[in-house]
Amino acid sequence: MVARWPLAGAAVLFASSTGCGWVLDPPLESPDAEAPMVDSTPGVSPDAGGVCPAGALRPCYPGPAGTQGVGVCRPGTQPCGAHGLWGPCTGAVLPTPEVCNGLDDNCNGTVDEGLTRGCFDGAAEYVRTASPLPWQEVCAIPGRALLLGNIDDEVVATPLPFAFPYYGVPRMAVALSSNGMLSFGPGSPAYVNVPLPDPAVTDTVFAFWDDLVMRAGICVATVGEAPTRMFVAETTDAYFYPNPSALTHLTFEVVLTEATGVIDVLYHQMQGEGDRATGASATLGLGSGDTGLYDGVGYNTAGLALGGTGYRWTPSTARLVGVCLAGSQTCRAATWSACAGVVGASPEVCDDLDNDCNGLVDDGVIAACYSGPPATRDVGVCHPGARTCRAGVFAPCVGELLPRPEICGNGLDDDCDGVVDNGC
Repeated sequence: MVARWPLAGAAVLFASSTGCGWVLDPPLESPDAEAPMVDSTPGVSPDAGGVCPAGALRPCYPGPAGTQGVGVCRPGTQPCGAHGLWGPCTGAVLPTPEVCNGLDDNCNGTVDEGLTRGCFDGAAEYVRTASPLPWQEVCAIPGRALLLGNIDDEVVATPLPFAFPYYGVPRMAVALSSNGMLSFGPGSPAYVNVPLPDPAVTDTVFAFWDDLVMRAGICVATVGEAPTRMFVAETTDAYFYPNPSALTHLTFEVVLTEATGVIDVLYHQMQGEGDRATGASATLGLGSGDTGLYDGVGYNTAGLALGGTGYRWTPSTARLVGVCLAGSQTCRAATWSACAGVVGASPEVCDDLDNDCNGLVDDGVIAACYSGPPATRDVGVCHPGARTCRAGVFAPCVGELLPRPEICGNGLDDDCDGVVDNGC
């Protein structure tokens, strides 16, 4: 939902050598922060007289130069509204991150370029616990970037400093939404939250999905050194649309940890509009569009996002562990190629490896053993024992019963020659 405010400023008469006129003091700013104007002065027409003609309509394109008319990008229209000011630009199609659909989504003249993804016959799921991380105030870190400042219902993409495995698939960029989401894909500016799973908003960490407006924006920074770096995206001091109350302060962050694939969501200051600030109208959790897997923490439930608390999602050791490796797919003409390079699970053998990819090495590898004469095996009382594999080596045979001198009168074939009590 686009936030709007009443027009500010007053008309002031001025005189010059060429005559008199009216200007706005101070100049009006755009009534819609989400729709940049094509004019050099937002919200004020450059037409003669300083106003646009009533009922006029003109094309507009707020996207990057050189992208209009390329790929899917198209201009929108901008009407002349109240007070002779050009209204918001609507209907424009702007560049978005490339997806495998046979279209030039990023409007650079190339279709489906550079799209690869990991693949496997299953995906790593997550185990959720309380986060042990302390709050990291990345907005105070030198070199941090500030995105989506003073914005409502917008998404911005930013690269990651390292490949991050989300549901077992390496990702190199994220899309940050002003409505409390971090996505590994195009992202979504949707302000109406729904329960998980949501097929319309995929591959997303739902830190605090609600109808939010950015006061300061989202600070992003990389903390630490390789190979244990952390990418942190901090939403700082947001409020609920349409009420910019001085009593509402929503500050939370998502932390992605290199190598481990751990995801932390931390809540720092969650105040305003009663229980709403703690989750009463928000969706919390994460989900994957490729696999359909998700973990919903809560939907419109108060008390789940308290300041000073957080959640951690740790990849389980269910699949992509041991010898198992994900392969890769490449997008060609809107179609993903066959999965290449996969190393799948196989029966466990005694080689000090996790062959069946269950997180355990040489588990359940037991071999029968018998050191007696082969002809006596499983004859009379004789039977084999077993050797258990440990760290790639079979332990000594235990539990076998070998031939022994006949014991008269016990009714058993103790010497395992097929005859009971013989020689007595």
